[in-house]
Amino acid sequence: MSDTRYLILLPLKFPEGKPVPAEYITETQIELARRFGGATLEPGRVSGMWVDEGQLVEDELVKLWTDVDDSSEVQLYMSQLRQRLQQRFRQKVIYITAQRIQMR
Repeated sequence: MSDTRYLILLPLKFPEGKPVPAEYITETQIELARRFGGATLEPGRVSGMWVDEGQLVEDELVKLWTDVDDSSEVQLYMSQLRQRLQQRFRQKVIYITAQRIQMR
């Protein structure tokens, strides 16, 4: 049974403000589903805000997650995925967090 949830925040716009093609998000969800047997995309948008080089930056994101049996192999995969997503979405950082879960 899965013991770790990996949560990924994906932006809906590129840094210059152009919308991210919907297929970028769908392709990421499909990749996770094929790799780990399932992936969930939360349809509601979340709002992010941070300071970058003294400027306040706002972003709209979606949440994508997958539940896995965590291992060093999974951790390496997630690290490599993060690098690929940063390039695909043209971001300085894509946040991928891991949280222990208990299924009841």
